[in-house]
Amino acid sequence: MSRSESGISSRYITTTLPVTWPKSRSETYRRITQSDVHTESINIDTVFRKWTIEGPDSCYKQINRALLHDDHHSLSIHANYINELRAAIKQNLSWEPIKVYRGLKFNSFSEDKIHVGMTFLWPTFSSTSRDRRVAKMFGSYLFEIEASSNDGTYRADISNYSQYQGEKEILFYPYSGFRVKNFFNDAKVIQLECIDTLKVEASQKEFRENMPCSIQ
Repeated sequence: MSRSESGISSRYITTTLPVTWPKSRSETYRRITQSDVHTESINIDTVFRKWTIEGPDSCYKQINRALLHDDHHSLSIHANYINELRAAIKQNLSWEPIKVYRGLKFNSFSEDKIHVGMTFLWPTFSSTSRDRRVAKMFGSYLFEIEASSNDGTYRADISNYSQYQGEKEILFYPYSGFRVKNFFNDAKVIQLECIDTLKVEASQKEFRENMPCSIQ
């Protein structure tokens, strides 16, 4: 099944800037992912297909909104499916070196909001596409994401499970780590490379420990 350009999902679009995103996993997220949820016998086809279903308030919209805003109540409601989706990604890991794309819905922003070398964690499940056109249909800016075979970033190719296989979707784990590799403001392209979440968190911890007490 395929869709016209007007029907391409907003799963492939981001509406907030990385400068607002965290450098460590939230306590709420850690808590729900450690809850007593059994994921050994999940139906992977059902779990991934549910993620791709569209609607006025689709599952992916509710969950990503909760993750982005660290909404304890909503995250608790969706804890079971969040853990099932995490398990499905881990059971279908893709370590293939790839380049994927995701849109950013901003007309313009100053370059002090994003800079080369900047690291961050993407708090949501992040839908990306191997096809640049899919991501570009919604976003004014474009994230070009380079993933290597040893970056420690969990992701899965879910295109075979999607209602829309032609979108070539690669789904990233919540709180995946990224580093800004290049930023071309005129071309509206932000190049990212995947890095291990633990490295981002360790760097943030070191920064805080070395921060003068007067500004902590």
